[in-house]
Amino acid sequence: MKRLIQFILMTLLGLILSHGVHALPFSAGHQPSVISTQPSALSHQHSTISTDLLALSNSEQNATVSRTQQEAGSTKHYLLLETGKQYYDAGQYADAARVLQQAAQAYQATGDILNQAQALRLLSLVTQQLGEWDQAQAAIDSSLSLLETVSRGGEGVLAKVLNTQGRLQLVQGNAEAALNTWQNAEALYAQANDRVGVLGSQINQAQAMQSLGLYRRAKKLLTQVRQTLLAQPDSPLKAIGLHNLGNVF
Repeated sequence: MKRLIQFILMTLLGLILSHGVHALPFSAGHQPSVISTQPSALSHQHSTISTDLLALSNSEQNATVSRTQQEAGSTKHYLLLETGKQYYDAGQYADAARVLQQAAQAYQATGDILNQAQALRLLSLVTQQLGEWDQAQAAIDSSLSLLETVSRGGEGVLAKVLNTQGRLQLVQGNAEAALNTWQNAEALYAQANDRVGVLGSQINQAQAMQSLGLYRRAKKLLTQVRQTLLAQPDSPLKAIGLHNLGNVF
């Protein structure tokens, strides 16, 4: 009997211990702590997402403001350039020089090399009209120096700058240098598929040839230009080209 009682007690103790070991991870004392940590993690995750969305929204707003400011600045600089051209066309050279200087400085501040070079080219034209030869030379030299830093895409602007440089060289009595410069300009215009620029450069070359006494070469070139113009459809550019041609033929 005693052994039977001991056997029963040992069996019950084993069952109790066995039940206790398996029930421990799921006991009432531990379960709330597991559940209570989940809302905290979810709250932290929600906070992180909200912060990221707010940062993204602010970034987009800043980018929009930046683009708007850049567009406004570009418009202002363009208006300065166009105003300078209008003053030049109207013969108001002093006003043109003042505005074009502002345009060049504005483009310099934004790092717009091509438009800065263009503004300086126009400034050289204006100062030539004013007889300010040193300023005209300085402006064209600065324009050319800027374009040397442009690896590609500046052929059209460089051609215009060379046209202006050739004009300055011719006025200063260096017709041979002007002829070479205008030949280089013609090549760049051809590279940029600018037929009007090509014809203008050829007319300029004829002027330099006449200054050098190369009348036959000048007449041959002008005849070629005239034939090219006559073959073109009627347009304001054609009329201007023929008018300019008449001035040197």
